[in-house]
Amino acid sequence: MIEDFGMTKAVDMYAYHADLHAGYTRPRATQMMVKIADKDPDITIRPMNTRDFLGDVNIVMDIFNDAWSQNWGFVPFSDEQITHMAKEIKPLMFKEGLWVGEIGGKPAAYIWMIPDLNEAAAGLDGKLLPFGWWTLVKRLKIKGVKQARIPLMGLRREFHNTKKGLAIVAKLCETVFEAGREKGFTHCELSWILEDNAGMIRICEQAEAKRYKTYRMYEKAL
Repeated sequence: MIEDFGMTKAVDMYAYHADLHAGYTRPRATQMMVKIADKDPDITIRPMNTRDFLGDVNIVMDIFNDAWSQNWGFVPFSDEQITHMAKEIKPLMFKEGLWVGEIGGKPAAYIWMIPDLNEAAAGLDGKLLPFGWWTLVKRLKIKGVKQARIPLMGLRREFHNTKKGLAIVAKLCETVFEAGREKGFTHCELSWILEDNAGMIRICEQAEAKRYKTYRMYEKAL
């Protein structure tokens, strides 16, 4: 029906599903990259600095704006958008869900995990009033949800396709997966990933994540 209106495919975006159960096997390549990161004195990772949350958000978005600058449809985040997003997403965050990786003392990569709000909002029919808000809070903060999401992750372009870059990303993934397990998550979605983003697809595959959804963006010449 969409194509009947003269729309054509612009790009596909993939969603991957990762099993976070303890003991879930990882490929040898991933294990090797994690060991390289552990042994490399230039590579360090740290969790979110809760005393300077906005500062860490700015570091993350600076990396994001660099890492994604050449991707389809990319528009850099402005300072105002970053501040607004930080305030909106902060209630969903937990300290061990955001990790920043440094190479030679310079912030080079990050990974950001949050609870899957879609699971928490299931059955509410989009309504928070009169009692939907309490159900949402209870599911997020008390009962907990079983699925997490990684909506944002990135590696500076200068480290793309380098051993240090692959190593730090593998270390960040395994670290946040372990943090997710400790929070009670059993699965994690990684999305949206452009079909031509070979590096990110390789990262998902190294984490043994399986592609389970495809989103398609359409366009029409005006």
